[in-house]
Parts: sequence; structure tokens; C-alpha cells
Amino acid sequence: MAKPSADKSAASRPAAKAAGDKSSAAKPRLPRIVLLSGPDVFMQGEELAGLKAAITESVGDFDYFRFDGSSSPAEILDECRSFGLMARHKLVVVESAESVVKESARPLFERYAASPEESTTLVLRATKWFKGNLDKLIDAVGVRVDCSGVDPARARSWAMARAKTHHRALLEPAAADAMIDLLGTNLAALDSEIGKLAAAGAEPVDATTGAPADGGGAASGATGIAKITPELVKQFVGMRREEEVWDVQRSLLQASPEDVIGHVRRLLDVSRAPATLLMWAITDLARKVFLASAALQQRMPAPMIAKEIRLWGPSTQLVLGAASQASPGRWRAVYDACIRMDSRSKSGLADAERGVERLALLFARAARKPN
Repeated sequence: MAKPSADKSAASRPAAKAAGDKSSAAKPRLPRIVLLSGPDVFMQGEELAGLKAAITESVGDFDYFRFDGSSSPAEILDECRSFGLMARHKLVVVESAESVVKESARPLFERYAASPEESTTLVLRATKWFKGNLDKLIDAVGVRVDCSGVDPARARSWAMARAKTHHRALLEPAAADAMIDLLGTNLAALDSEIGKLAAAGAEPVDATTGAPADGGGAASGATGIAKITPELVKQFVGMRREEEVWDVQRSLLQASPEDVIGHVRRLLDVSRAPATLLMWAITDLARKVFLASAALQQRMPAPMIAKEIRLWGPSTQLVLGAASQASPGRWRAVYDACIRMDSRSKSGLADAERGVERLALLFARAARKPN
């Protein structure tokens, strides 16, 4: 599941795999230190769960200790060095490790990494991480996992396996591709939608034989086995995404710049809407408003404009109203900015979420009526 770095050593492999690696006598069976770094906290959680399972398989019961970013380095390292009273192994997890392993504290962790306890696994979880000598020391005794996200191919295979193991569902390959097209490669969002689709696509079967039930439903003890097809994805996920696109476009056309930014942040942080989807929504709307503005300048009738750029329902008056607030040149500048930002974010030259915020603010200001 984890995205490997260019390093081919065991330190570049996922924590769960490294924990069970028996191929190298130089490496301990269980990693002494694990670094989970990157913004994908769901992936971090999955890696930690895999590590716990590997420790259980290797030694049985273990002691678990958790520290947050406000804990002192001395307190954490003292716990790592102390002997457990009952279990054979100890797992020490540090959340927000970037707040603990600062410049002044790095020498302490480097000294520990040079000679870590054999019966302890120290896990550092960090959304941001600055590389240094500590990374090389971790490589020698443990594993570093890049949790910055996965590519579409890995997301596809992960989603199909996740559906089977966690949601008792069969996710068809074409359905997995359709989900990634709509949701992106965010694993938390994919997992959430797979759970909903599994419930929607469940077929009643006999709990004993597994054969299709004869309509007895819950009364006959039927359970559900889900088959997730591209049609099911389009019906449920696609519909919700279309509603989200229109929702953000309506906000751009009606709300104040401050409210627009608040709406965008809620979609990104709470609804887990992919930044790529929101960027497409803003770019699509900027194109329509630019074309409508140019058509209005040429005195084209409103019904003809709506037909040409495919406007319908309440969006017609909102788009035409925004088009009349600024010149075609200004709306062309907004549209060009959207195209540039989309290209930069896809090439890794700009952060997609920050790009969405900047474009939303630019659009909202252009759509405001002049004082």
C-alpha cells in the first residue's frame, strides 16, 4: 500500500512487510524504529495496524504506549529504554512527531537510533518531516514509509483488496477505475465510498449455504454479499459528485469571498472532496462565464447564450448575472489562471488545495458587484 522511495533496501518497504522480513540476517525481525511520514493519515493508520499485526504474530501480546506532540523527548526515550513488566515486546507510538523531533532534540533521537532497545519498536508519525542524519540511522534498524499518497494503479489494487477484506464486497476493476476518476486516490475517501456502495449493492443470500435467497430476507437469516459495478458507482458516487460540483459553483456565483473560502475548506476537510474535482468545477464555471460575458458584449440573446454554452435551470441566470459584472477580458484572465493552476498542480509545481483556494477567491472577487 505504501509508496516506496527510490531506495530498494528493506528500509524503503512498508512497515508490516519489513517486520516480517526473514531474508536478511543483518536486519532484526521486528523493526526497532518506524517512521511514517506524509499527509495521508489514513495510510499512516493502515501501516500502524499492519505493524501491530506483525508484532502480534511474531511475539504475541505486547505493551502499547502512545505519546502526543507535547510530550518531552526524555519521557518518550525513557519509556523506550525501560523494560516491560509483562509482555515480551513494547510498541511506543509518537503522534505529531515533527513537534517532538526538533533540531534541539534530534541528537537525543539519533543517539537512541544508534543503539535502540531490542524489545521496543518506536513509531514516529509525522505529517511533515525534514530529512537528516536520523533517517540514515532509522534505515539501519527499521523502516521509513512514505505516506504522501498513492498513484492510481496502487489505489486501484488497494481498493479492490479493501472491498473484499473489510466490506465483504466484490469491486469490479472497471468500478474501481470509475471511483478513482471521481474521487481521486485518497484512500480514506475510497474506503468510505466502498462501504456505502457495499450496502447499496448487497444481494440477499442464504446465511448457511451462500446460495441466493428466495426472497425471505432477514426473516430467513439472509446476509449480504455486495457486487460493486461501474453502473452502481455512477449511480451513487457520480450523482453525489455532480451535486457537489454544482454546490461549489453556486457558492462561487452567490457568496462573498470569505464565505466561498469557508465553503471550499469544508468540502476539502470535512466532505473529503478531491481538490482536483473542485479545481475542475471552478475551471468549468470560469469557462462558461467568460463565454457568456463575450456573448453578452456582442448583444447575443440570453436564450441563445444558454443553448450555446449548455446552461439550464437556475444556473442560467446566475451565470449570466456573473458574466455581466465584469468585462470579457477580466473573465478571460480568470479562466486562464484556472488553466495555468490546473497544469501546475498536475505537474507537481503547485499544491492543489492551495490552488483551489486561490482560484475560488479570484473568481468570487470577479463575480462581486462593483460598489
